Amino acid sequence: LDEINHTISVRSEADLFYGRLKPSLTMMYNITTKDLLVMPELAFKPLDALTFTIGAEYYNGPESSMFDLIDELLSTVYAGIRIDF
Repeated sequence: LDEINHTISVRSEADLFYGRLKPSLTMMYNITTKDLLVMPELAFKPLDALTFTIGAEYYNGPESSMFDLIDELLSTVYAGIRIDF
């Protein structure tokens, strides 16, 4: 377990149309193990207390790496509705 990993992470997010539309992208790449994680998301807020979200999580890695073992289980597309009160 005495191994050093080198990872690059990037997160980008924007507020468009006065905060009504919020696209974001999170990416992580492990240089040592060549594992890749990509998480795009789009949130739409038509009302102050209502948010619709759609996004995805994509895991990829070389054979017998951690992300290769979990990519079929955790790579997914999701949608959500949030109501604040």
